[in-house]
Amino acid sequence: KLGRMSRVALALGNMGHIYLKRHEYDLALNYYRLAIQELNKNDADQAKISELYIGMARTFNELKKADSTLYYARLAYRLAAENYSPQDILNSSDYLYQYYKKAGRTDSAFYYREVSLAAKDSLFSEEKERTIQRLTFDEQVRQQELVAAENQRAYERRQNIQYAIAAIGLVCFLVLALLLARSVIVNENWIRFLGILGLLLVFEFINLFIHPFLATITGHSPLLMLLAMVIIAAVLIPLHHRLEHLIIRKLTHRNKAIRLEAARKTVAKLEKEEEQDKQKE
Repeated sequence: KLGRMSRVALALGNMGHIYLKRHEYDLALNYYRLAIQELNKNDADQAKISELYIGMARTFNELKKADSTLYYARLAYRLAAENYSPQDILNSSDYLYQYYKKAGRTDSAFYYREVSLAAKDSLFSEEKERTIQRLTFDEQVRQQELVAAENQRAYERRQNIQYAIAAIGLVCFLVLALLLARSVIVNENWIRFLGILGLLLVFEFINLFIHPFLATITGHSPLLMLLAMVIIAAVLIPLHHRLEHLIIRKLTHRNKAIRLEAARKTVAKLEKEEEQDKQKE
């Protein structure tokens, strides 16, 4: 109900403003009065009545009715002051200032000029405070979004680290199983392939693990972060080559041992078969 009455009063008040601009003053006054009657049905919308009283004051001023002009202008100011509506105080006091200035009543004009300036300062302060509150709220929302994004990145980084550890463990297990196998001859190319794969996984693991610390130290500088990763790669590659050489050497020795063992078994089998043939003869 309140919303309906407010919309009706707003429409009636706007019609009053329209007829005032069209110089149809009787119609303007009628619409202003109808709007005020609607608003008086609810005491919560008193600030709007002050605006309508100013409209009536302007209308009576156009009709050259000074007493009515002054009456409704003062009524608008009093109502705005009682309800502490800075915008309506500004409008009504500024209108009274202009009215008294034109009438040559400097004391009254000076008073309402001061009131008008004070209302303007109050409006500016309120607007400034609202702006600060809005900026503070926006900054809080932005910080929350940054924290949420950082938490998400940290979660994804932990997941990737776990995947990297699992992959490195799998590669190490395969290499170890191939080294310990006593009957499997392994091609050196497989060891080299697994070694390169392991190197890439280790490099990725180190990158995931130290990235937050590295970003903090370098200030998120792409050039410095690239330089740091190049240094890490320069340390890892020689270690990889040495480890690969050691594994291949052990693998070659083991392959030779497997071949020799297989040859011995073959020779022993042939000798046994030859002896069996001689016994049959």
